[in-house]
Amino acid sequence: MNKGDKELLTRMYSSLKNSVYPENDLLEIQDELFSDEEESIGLDFDYYCSLIAGSFSYAAAGKKIPKHQRYLLKDSFFDTYPQYSVLKSKLDAYTDFNTELSKFEDARQTLLRITF
Repeated sequence: MNKGDKELLTRMYSSLKNSVYPENDLLEIQDELFSDEEESIGLDFDYYCSLIAGSFSYAAAGKKIPKHQRYLLKDSFFDTYPQYSVLKSKLDAYTDFNTELSKFEDARQTLLRITF
């Protein structure tokens, strides 16, 4: 990894740490689209974002991301949780969630590009 990549990872990791959890949107999404489901989109989104942020902490520190984490990073949120795919066409209605999802997806793709 070159110096520019390390700086990019450090900046993106700082941005991820300062993210605002889209709680209101996630509650609305759960109530409006998935109220009959046992899964919780809030818990799944939190886990997904934690995976990405945690992987960034490894990379920004110059450590190798563990193999099981690298495997999990290959899939987008909707690939990881296909039960929420109906939400793809409704993202514009949930601005805060869409913003955070986009930020973490961009970060995931950057991480894959730089570290794999």
